[in-house]
Amino acid sequence: MHLWLAVMALAAYRKPRGHDMPRIRDYVGQLGTGIAGVVSPTRRDGLITTFELASTARNRLMHHADESRVTLGMLVELEAAAFELVSFELRRAGMAGY
Repeated sequence: MHLWLAVMALAAYRKPRGHDMPRIRDYVGQLGTGIAGVVSPTRRDGLITTFELASTARNRLMHHADESRVTLGMLVELEAAAFELVSFELRRAGMAGY
């Protein structure tokens, strides 16, 4: 849950209320432009897939008490993807090397 909240804190910042995945897709799209470093379309698609799997796992856990989709592999991928977003924000803030 903490990893998901970290992703949402970045993706939803200054965005109108709405569903999680459209806001995440918009945010990940920003990784393809700008001075903070360009992420390839393939990598952006991979990030979106990771976030979609995590979203499904989160929804199943929170709304159906079904933890079957919360796996160590999914959590490791979600953590790596979340840190990739944090690194993007640090570069965008001028903190190169992160």
